[in-house]
Amino acid sequence: MSSVYESARMGPIVGEFLRSIRLKAPSIQINVIAHSQGNGVLVKALDYLGENYSINSQIQIDNAFLWQAAIPS
Repeated sequence: MSSVYESARMGPIVGEFLRSIRLKAPSIQINVIAHSQGNGVLVKALDYLGENYSINSQIQIDNAFLWQAAIPS
């Protein structure tokens, strides 16, 4: 259960990090690979970005790869 809590806690932090990359270098391609419980963090980060920034804000992740997800269904 602590991993679920940590994913929820770290998701917004990672989301803001991804947002800062996009704002500083708007033309680069952002590809993210997550493995195991990192998938929970990535899902929460993408949820955070979707909930807090409109589609018009240009916060875009080009590709997200979720590899061997160890997240509860």
